Amino acid sequence: MPFSNNDWGSTFSIAGQSPRPPGQELEGSHLIITPDYFRAMRTPLLRGRVFNSSDTKDSPPVVIVNEVLAQRCFPGGDAIGQRIILTHGENNQPSPPKEIVGVVGSSRHESLAIQPLPEFYIPAPQDPERAFDLTARAIRGGGAKSGYQYEPLGADLMVRLISSFLADSKEIFGAEERREALVDCLEIFMEAGWPSARKLLYRLPELLQ
Repeated sequence: MPFSNNDWGSTFSIAGQSPRPPGQELEGSHLIITPDYFRAMRTPLLRGRVFNSSDTKDSPPVVIVNEVLAQRCFPGGDAIGQRIILTHGENNQPSPPKEIVGVVGSSRHESLAIQPLPEFYIPAPQDPERAFDLTARAIRGGGAKSGYQYEPLGADLMVRLISSFLADSKEIFGAEERREALVDCLEIFMEAGWPSARKLLYRLPELLQ
């Protein structure tokens, strides 16, 4: 979300184009989101579609890009239907090509003084491990320090994202380290006074069965 530093930079290439030399790769801010993210953040859809419930770990990989990335990578053309390949992938191998299904308005994620950067968004169900790890890092780091009681929209989005992990990808919590991170995140929100986090924490043994 804007100003929360819960995104990170990733290099990528365009399917069908020659790979760029090392050090000259395309790069963009990489965010993993739930389907209601753009509505909640009031980010306009410019072309194509937003994510929906059909974008799962078993469906074809998809991605949404912002207008800055679309204009830089596809000048004079339409980004919809193009495919990008993330160079980080599994075990640092290139990921399967992801089809661009939407273009959204550009947002300032670092500060109002910095112009929007190229960004792409991936649906959380298609990368649940990385999505949770990034979410937990944001909550345990910047969010916990700044106090989510002052960021009601951000806190609500984060709690809903954690709920989606428990509902759709609970197998990722087979690792003890990830279970500990989950409890830490819920306790942070509970201490900040969020009832939904308290309910999730109390139901955690049942939800992880």
